[in-house]
Amino acid sequence: MNIEIILNPNSGHGNSIIYAKKIKDLLLKNSCNEVNIFESLSIESTEQRFKEIKEKDIQLDLIILMGGDGTVSICIDRMLKTGLNFPIAIFPSGTVNDFSKQLGMTKNVKKFVKTILANSKKQCDLAISNGIYTINVASGGYFTHGANTYSSKAKKLFGKIVYYVKGMFSAFGMSPQRLKITADDNTYEEEVLIYLIANSKSVGGFKKMGARAKIDDGYFDLCMIKDGGISLIFTFFKLFFGLHTNDKNVIYKKAKNFKVELVPNMHEDRITKRKHLKKTNPKFISRDIDGNKGPHLPLNVQVIENKITVYYSNKKA
Repeated sequence: MNIEIILNPNSGHGNSIIYAKKIKDLLLKNSCNEVNIFESLSIESTEQRFKEIKEKDIQLDLIILMGGDGTVSICIDRMLKTGLNFPIAIFPSGTVNDFSKQLGMTKNVKKFVKTILANSKKQCDLAISNGIYTINVASGGYFTHGANTYSSKAKKLFGKIVYYVKGMFSAFGMSPQRLKITADDNTYEEEVLIYLIANSKSVGGFKKMGARAKIDDGYFDLCMIKDGGISLIFTFFKLFFGLHTNDKNVIYKKAKNFKVELVPNMHEDRITKRKHLKKTNPKFISRDIDGNKGPHLPLNVQVIENKITVYYSNKKA
């Protein structure tokens, strides 16, 4: 096997290079022909590396991606846009590793290498969100804003708990935004706090937010949380157990095509009885694609079935 390891040296606690060298040594001891380690210092350097692989016609049996969902998403996006499509194995070295969780991939180096040598592979769906390949989730709202605005220092100290705490505190006490969301032939216009379009169950550290999602069923799952006042406490509690799909504050729907549009919020002046346009809260329209800042609304998401090949643990589907 000829293998390329692409790692984000800043992901998680910054120890990806240590893991990469251990993985390389084990692979070479198990009859792998060549293992190259590439440190991705920027999106541009990642893109340039894939162009180099294509121009030199380097034949790879596998690319190992080391980092969180954001790193994995950028690498896959640049790989596919370069016209390449190699099998992918994800080593979960980020703070929150939602997608690799669904694949059962572990940070135990020996078990990780064993999964690769067992050649356990499957086809996986992706989506294109306004031209960006999306592996796990396209989302927006107060939870997205909260989860994406903590400091890197807090991230290293407290890890994924920051996603939970800051995300939920951002949602409570905020005015909802009116959205029009189309999922295939179904259209919903609601006052929304959070929306997400997910490929797997695990989103933002919540293991069952995409409760019915599967990475190979040809669909992404829409989960839209409406403003429910004090009852949101119970809705968020249900999120931890995947019991929210029938909650009165939640719209949950599988589909292949989605469109998310802002609808102007109106409020009525009590004195004049006239309706006035309310400003959209900039915290709400914070957008997210796999942990990276996403495009402006409107958002168009199209699912592509069986787009890439991924390695997975036999203990996971």
